[in-house]
Amino acid sequence: MKDLTKEDIVNIVKEANKETLERYQSFVSGAKNFLDQIIEKAKGEYENDIINDADIDYLIGDQLERAMQAVEYVKASLIALKGPGIKPSEKGPIYPTSRYEE
Repeated sequence: MKDLTKEDIVNIVKEANKETLERYQSFVSGAKNFLDQIIEKAKGEYENDIINDADIDYLIGDQLERAMQAVEYVKASLIALKGPGIKPSEKGPIYPTSRYEE
């Protein structure tokens, strides 16, 4: 049996880490698919005069802003994991279910 070199061990660990982190790719792909659905739904409804320019502005200014805030929250939470950690009582941003509840 061949003795493993330091380089061999580093390569094995890198490969194991790569496989572990690839599991998170499904979350990113899923989020991208949901966002693509917004485009497709809005496109169809806009072309059929179900929604108008003001509705598109609402999607951009409200709904997509919420999505961006959620991404920033996840980013900050992952950064916090490396530092002070996340307390169990800390939750992400909470939004009304619709703009009319604000």
